[in-house]
Amino acid sequence: MARLTSREWDVLRSIARGRTTAEIARELGIAYFTARTHRRHLLDKLDLHSAAQLTAYAIEHASAASRPAPPASAHGLTPRQREIVLLVGRGLTSKQIARVLGLSPATVRKHREHIATRLGLRSLSALIGYARRLDPGGGGHTANE
Repeated sequence: MARLTSREWDVLRSIARGRTTAEIARELGIAYFTARTHRRHLLDKLDLHSAAQLTAYAIEHASAASRPAPPASAHGLTPRQREIVLLVGRGLTSKQIARVLGLSPATVRKHREHIATRLGLRSLSALIGYARRLDPGGGGHTANE
């Protein structure tokens, strides 16, 4: 693994907690563009290619809170929505999920919007964190397929 600075670890831990770039900037007392630059450096250093992959990595490596998520059925997710949540948690993009499930990317994006609204989640990081707590093993499809 690439050697990260202490500030990059701070940003990674914030990503693991589901913080947006703006929230990371406020939390760490840095400019928005500085937080965005740290995210970009993390992507480069860790050889990751999307925000979803960065978030999945952060959750696995940055000691995110291990509070278990309630079962998806507790929030009334449909079986298809649960399937999409789990694939998001594995770092897949909407386009990749669409390919796996035989849907259009627009349909997957709409499902993700409905899921986030239903769960009260405001960022991709929060959705990935929820998915990872829902399925800690995370077997099956991955973003590197």
